[in-house]
Amino acid sequence: MNVPSFRTSQSRGQILGALRVAQDMLQNTDRTERNKRVQMKRDPESRMDVLVRRIGELANAAKGLAHVAVQQYSAEVEAIQRAKSRDSRRIERCLDGMLDFCFDHDMLMLYKKLCRYYFDIDPEATGSYVHTYREMWDQQESEKRNGLPSTKKGPQRCRRGKSSRKQFCDGNR
Repeated sequence: MNVPSFRTSQSRGQILGALRVAQDMLQNTDRTERNKRVQMKRDPESRMDVLVRRIGELANAAKGLAHVAVQQYSAEVEAIQRAKSRDSRRIERCLDGMLDFCFDHDMLMLYKKLCRYYFDIDPEATGSYVHTYREMWDQQESEKRNGLPSTKKGPQRCRRGKSSRKQFCDGNR
């Protein structure tokens, strides 16, 4: 093994000084990491608060992005319908993009509007888009598939009473 030899004391001194600086930096880093770990163990609630705050920020950003997407896709859907376009690639590209934002009620309404329009052009493809929406977003359908009880109330049904004059809805079921 070749060990470099140092001819001057100055170069040896520089290297030793650099080694000392590097060693000090490592020790300081170790102390900092140790302090962070100790702080996290002492204060787990603050870590949870930071996580909750960040998740809230992400949710708000997603809502803002969905709002912008609704504005942009509204213009595209209107243009498709106004031009009475039968271009399936254009319509499907629009539906594909909209599907990512269907957690937003306004986008869902726009998605349904375009699906209704597209149904007259290609019913099979439209059915596929409806199915894809349900797979991604429809909680009630996924709960049925997984065998879980539904968290949503179904539509209220009206029944005729014994008297044929009166119709009522039983909202307490």
